[in-house]
Amino acid sequence: MPPRTTPFQSKHCLEFGLEIVSRDQHGNPMVRCNFCTFEGRDKVEITEGGTRKRKSRVDVKYFTKPFTPLNYRSHLNGQHKESWEAYQQMSTSAKKEYFNDKISSSNTLHVHMDLTSDSIEYTIKAPIVDTIIGGLFFNAEAIQEEDCDDAGEDAASAASKKINKLAKQKNNAMLLFKQGERASNGAASYTVVIKNTMRYQLAIDHVGAGMSFKQTALAIGHAKNRAQVPKLAGINDLIVGQYVRVQVAVALQRIGDMLNNVKQVWAFSLAGDSSTHRGQSFFDLRLRLYWHGRLLNLHLVALPMFDCHTAENMFNMIVKLLDALFPKWRGKLIGVSSDGENTMTGRHRSLITRLVAAAEYNAMRVWCAPHQIDIIAKKCADRIDGGT
Repeated sequence: MPPRTTPFQSKHCLEFGLEIVSRDQHGNPMVRCNFCTFEGRDKVEITEGGTRKRKSRVDVKYFTKPFTPLNYRSHLNGQHKESWEAYQQMSTSAKKEYFNDKISSSNTLHVHMDLTSDSIEYTIKAPIVDTIIGGLFFNAEAIQEEDCDDAGEDAASAASKKINKLAKQKNNAMLLFKQGERASNGAASYTVVIKNTMRYQLAIDHVGAGMSFKQTALAIGHAKNRAQVPKLAGINDLIVGQYVRVQVAVALQRIGDMLNNVKQVWAFSLAGDSSTHRGQSFFDLRLRLYWHGRLLNLHLVALPMFDCHTAENMFNMIVKLLDALFPKWRGKLIGVSSDGENTMTGRHRSLITRLVAAAEYNAMRVWCAPHQIDIIAKKCADRIDGGT
């Protein structure tokens, strides 16, 4: 007489989140755990002295005879504890819908990545963080100067409120920058730890493609929902802004390290050009240097050319930025070039003149030849038209 076995009960599909996927030639079912299929097994951390001696598995659990609730519960409590506890509290209708919108965990991005060490750590010199990221981006003095022409208590009160609001914004924006240990030479630095590499890199990629902070946060949220990647959850435009400031600081730190490399970089030049973005005029300043056999043309800063931004104001801002990047920059500056276009404003020309004069040694001023020829040709044409 063959041994008795416990047959599978169809009601257990809903009760324990199971699904019949096939039957053998004798009609015996093979039952799959849907929690394994759509959510994956719980991650297990192996620690010294811990009771767990091996890493968690990533395969899907299949049940065969005997089909007992004891086996189901043992697996669910051991491999899907949180999901199983939540599932038991659901109504019958909620259980029926629980797995409908889920994607198999084997088809999600994070299952192919090792996210246990998903972090990046940056060390950034204090002047870059304090002077550029914290100082130039959040300048309370600019607000005071902007409102100084307005007399009366109302103007002073409004300026005070703006400064207080700016201080709160600065604190939120600089949350990722933590004071680090001083170097052996006493130099201060900041440490930034990015605990979610994939989300950080996606944010930088989207902003680099021209999306706003809010659009970037929405796009990553959609990616999280469509690809079923929980690691992308919890992002908003404020976090994107924090990420961008970190990326700017890291890029500036890299430029500063290059300028400080005496073996590779003995000189550099600056190139200024006027440009327009969304109807706003900008002064674009680039840094050119020779690095490991290549001539690099690096974007340094873009300054909006508002009416209140005089050549002196822009010059002081650029000097402050260069001092934070590389204090000895005046000794390595060998030239400053500009586009020379006849539409270039007087303050643009004055700024270039000031930068050339700031060099420790004689620096060359390069004025774009095609534009010079264009100006001469226009003057000749005017003389011909005037009969002179």
